[in-house]
Amino acid sequence: MLSSAELVDDKGNFIRKSDIFSKRTIKKAMVIDKVENSSEALLLSISQKVKVDFDYMEKLTGKERNILIDELKGQIFANIKNNNLEYVSNDEYLTGNIREKISDIDNYIKYCEENNKELLISKEELEYQKEKLKEVLPKELEASEINVRIGATWIPKEDIKRFVIETLKPPTYLRNSINIEFSEYNSEWRITGKSADRDNPYSIMTYGTERANAYKLIEDALNLRDTKVFDYETDENGKTTATLNKKETMLATQKQDLLKEEFKNWVFKEPNRREKLVKIYNEKFNSVRLREFDGSHLTLDGINPEIKLRPHQLNAIARTLYGGNTLLAHVVGAGKTKLSSPL
Repeated sequence: MLSSAELVDDKGNFIRKSDIFSKRTIKKAMVIDKVENSSEALLLSISQKVKVDFDYMEKLTGKERNILIDELKGQIFANIKNNNLEYVSNDEYLTGNIREKISDIDNYIKYCEENNKELLISKEELEYQKEKLKEVLPKELEASEINVRIGATWIPKEDIKRFVIETLKPPTYLRNSINIEFSEYNSEWRITGKSADRDNPYSIMTYGTERANAYKLIEDALNLRDTKVFDYETDENGKTTATLNKKETMLATQKQDLLKEEFKNWVFKEPNRREKLVKIYNEKFNSVRLREFDGSHLTLDGINPEIKLRPHQLNAIARTLYGGNTLLAHVVGAGKTKLSSPL
């Protein structure tokens, strides 16, 4: 505290008293108790209360809640979650998992209709919100924009089996015994019945080897493993030693790479399968719209008026306040320490 009362040079020599003796160094907090319109009340509510606070906005405007909701249409939205309703700002509502929010609305309407319950807001208002969500829904990706590899856990196991059957062409009487299993517990794929089709030339020649048949290669590829072939020797003491067979391993790797390429060529080839898989991919991985935080409206009470924060610093403060958590992954010198002080 004492050292901050004086300005000194690099050698510690006194230059002058600090600004605290001659000017205001702390920005006085401004208390606003009245605004002209609902939009201004919303900005203050987000800035001061970090949420849509109707009690606070009613005091600022003298307007009732239903009037505020009507005048702020498009600026606030009713967030339906677990059949509960909470109003949030548009930049919060129209971001995140958009498909999930559309589904929440549909499920809420269905639940109320099936249980003869009254909607908390009108069906017309919910449909309006759905349309706004659809407007910001990420653009649907086409098959050509989706990179698929064998082993992707979002691909249904029946499609993996179809690939195995169409590629390796096992005898008809064996096809029911060859099945694909996937464990949600440890995310591991398993091909059952893979040893039954042992003499299939597609399995041991075209797409595999006698030491590592195609079923084994596909199973390893599904589990993102490179197949390795070992030779085993047991000495007179009964101890077994495994030695990597480099030649057989190289041949197995070549066949495994061939199967991976075959899968890429096969997966979107059939129109109905392509349409189904593209839909699955978009619903699982192409539903999120990232939120952009705007801190331009923030009033940082108590900050030194000589300190002027840059837009990216204000946005980072807004992200911390409104996002619930944050990571300031800024480069050295971007001003992380300065923006952290108001938090």
